[in-house]
Amino acid sequence: MKQICFLLLLSCGLSAYSQKTDTNRIVGIAWQPEKEHMSGIGTHLSMPAGASLMILANHTWQSTEAIDGVANGSWVIDKQGLLRLMTTEKRFLLVLLTADGRLKMTQKTPLAVKTIYWKTK
Repeated sequence: MKQICFLLLLSCGLSAYSQKTDTNRIVGIAWQPEKEHMSGIGTHLSMPAGASLMILANHTWQSTEAIDGVANGSWVIDKQGLLRLMTTEKRFLLVLLTADGRLKMTQKTPLAVKTIYWKTK
């Protein structure tokens, strides 16, 4: 039983480690929305087809269209090694680089979860 618990904890740890952000593969690249998904309650506002997102080396980001009500802000790597695009002082978008090279941007609110997948231009 102890071995099973150890293996389970080890796999969780390795999974978390694999999700850490490699900013070299994200920063300085123009990204465009590919697809979106929203679950829960709320108004779904789609990103226009021509929208683009840039995550810059100076720890800022900018978009041609508003995301969560803003078109630019700062970004940080949190304690778990995950990239957060800050939209306000208390709100952020969690960004992960998927295995196939897309960005997965997730925004969670108490009533909904919105996910936008971005691909390189």
